[in-house]
Amino acid sequence: MTTAQSSDTLPSTIPKLDPSGVNWAVFSERFQDAVRAKRLWGHFDGTTIAPDGPADAANPTAAETLRIETWSNNEATARYLLTQKIPDSALMRV
Repeated sequence: MTTAQSSDTLPSTIPKLDPSGVNWAVFSERFQDAVRAKRLWGHFDGTTIAPDGPADAANPTAAETLRIETWSNNEATARYLLTQKIPDSALMRV
């Protein structure tokens, strides 16, 4: 039986990155795998870029608004996932 996982949580198998970086290889591999499975990796590698603003800023279409809101929500989720697994000293650099 599988259990659905929220898009804003990571499995407990992903270790928190040690401040010394000693567990970087394991952290990196597991974090990337999990974030790819959530279809958010593009927010880290730069392939999912922010959409352009609406053609008419005063009157955005519903599709433009949805596209921008979806990207913004996914960007925030991706950042949140990362900040939960890095040390506080690294958090200030994100």
